[in-house]
Parts: sequence; C-alpha cells; structure tokens
Amino acid sequence: MCLVTGPRVSEEKPQGGAAPEPAPMLATDLAGNLPCIGCGYDLKGLSIRARCPECGTAVRATILACVDPMAEELLPLRRPRLAAYGMILWSWAAIAAALSVWAQRLMDALAIWRTTPIPHVPLPSPHAIATLGLGCIGLSGLGSLVLFKPVAHRNGWGSFKALGSTLLYLPLMFVHYGLIVVYDRNAAPYLGAGVIDWNRAWLRLAENLLIVIIILGLREHVVSLTARSLVMRTGRVDTQPLTALIGSLALASLADVMRLAIGDVQGLAADLLMTFELIMIAVGSFLFTLGLFGVGVDALRLRAVLLNPAPGLTDVIAEKPAGAGGRDAAG
Repeated sequence: MCLVTGPRVSEEKPQGGAAPEPAPMLATDLAGNLPCIGCGYDLKGLSIRARCPECGTAVRATILACVDPMAEELLPLRRPRLAAYGMILWSWAAIAAALSVWAQRLMDALAIWRTTPIPHVPLPSPHAIATLGLGCIGLSGLGSLVLFKPVAHRNGWGSFKALGSTLLYLPLMFVHYGLIVVYDRNAAPYLGAGVIDWNRAWLRLAENLLIVIIILGLREHVVSLTARSLVMRTGRVDTQPLTALIGSLALASLADVMRLAIGDVQGLAADLLMTFELIMIAVGSFLFTLGLFGVGVDALRLRAVLLNPAPGLTDVIAEKPAGAGGRDAAG
C-alpha cells in the first residue's frame, strides 16, 4: 500500500524540438521527527523506502502506524491540556459517583442479611457516602465544561447541546439527593421490605432520563475528540460507545416502568414482581457502571493524543526533485 506518491510521469516522448518536461517532485525523505515504531530511533532524513538503521523496521511500517492521514483535517484544540484532563475528570468522577451508590447498597445488604454480630469496624455513614457521591456528580459536571467548545472556530448546535447537558447536572444532583439522601433516610432500606415503590420508581426514572439527555448532548463532542486518536478511530483498541450506557439505563428503567404501569399487586404476584424488578435494576446498574469504566479508560488513552497529537503526512515527509540524493538506509 502506497501512502505517498509523486505526480504521474508521462511515458510519451517529446515531439519535435519541445523542451523536456521538468523532473517530477517525489516525496522521498522524512523531514520531521518520527520515532521508529520498533525501537524509537528518530527516522528524520531517511527515505520512506528505507529501513530503521537500529532495528531494521521498514520506515513505511512506522508511517502506517504513527502518521495520521486525517491530521491536517482536524481543527486545533483551544486548550489541549484542559481538554485532556477535563475528560478524565468528567469520566472518573462519574465512576466515583456510581461506586458511592453501590457502597450504600452494600451497607444495606450487610445491615439486613448479617445473622451474627461483626466486630466494630469504623465505616463511613450512609449520609457521608451519599454526600461524597453528590460531590462527584458535581465534579463530573465541572469536567463536562471542556466539551462545550473544545476546538477553535466552531460554534453550532453541538456546542449548544453540550452546554445544555452541563446545566442539567444541577437538576441531576437535586434528584440524586432526593433519591439517595432524603428518601433512603426516611424510608425502609433499599433491600428491605418494600424494596421498590412508587416514589423510588419515579425518582429513578427522572435520574436515568437526565443522565440519558446529558449523554446525548455531550456525545457529539466526545466522539469528535475520540476521533483524534488513530488507534481508537480505526478500531485497533476496543472503545466504549456512549450508546451502550443509554441501553443499560433503559434496561434498569424497564423495571420501574413496569411498576408504574401495573400498579399495586398483592400476594405472590407482588413478590415475583419485586424480585424481577430488583434483578433488572441490579443488572442494568452493573452494566452502566461497567460502561462508565470503559469510558474512563478511553479518556486515559485519549490524554496522550490530545497533548501530543499524531503528525500528518505533510509534517514528516519532504518533497525533493527526482534523482536528488537522499539518505537511504537499508538496515
């Protein structure tokens, strides 16, 4: 596969006394710094047909692996460092918020299912865990600000949606406070009697709906930043699509929709419905948390790309007249 070629050379002979055509310009040498993919040796000045003098790796293999053919098409980031670490804050603060909820449910389970006393172990109170979760949601919203206008010279619907999504973190924190702090304090434990009721169902649906709208609003700019990574854009590493998070929330919300649609039931039907709802919510929540970890890993991978973007073809390849000397290394 040839990435770089010069102009096509005509094979027709000049007629009469016509002057010969000038020698074509061929892209043959690396003008910019390009570390070898095999050993890290700087290949600057070598021919694209050469091999690395240290390890013998073909220069073309390094070009295929490291040079981004779309680099010239990407608009420059306004603040690369802010974008890189803002993405990390946005994703990992959301992970911490999700883990705070799991910690509360674990404490509920320990309080209900333990049959023998356990030695006293200083543990944070449920209220402290819930407060920590609220703070993490706020930090995630703060990190999402970098997605408002990550690149220069771009104002449009995507930026408007991103800003609206960031503002939705305020009602999200309010709903989460009502669900995790106020309601859990004044009602039966989540895993106790009456595990799923009307109030919890409405609050959970409201929270899940807000998260879905936030994801949809931020998705365009998240995808545009992810596309700056050659390995992520070409599928060389697995990435976490944001649509999978929406699917897991839809699965978790299905149980609450059923509760609101069926209404009050008694006896065995109530027990079966309660068990089914609990399983659906647990599975959906687990998949959502797992998806958040995937987004967090993607943000860590993206940091290096945003801080040190891959070079484009014109950044590393110089043109020179055909027949001119160059530094070719065969190994």
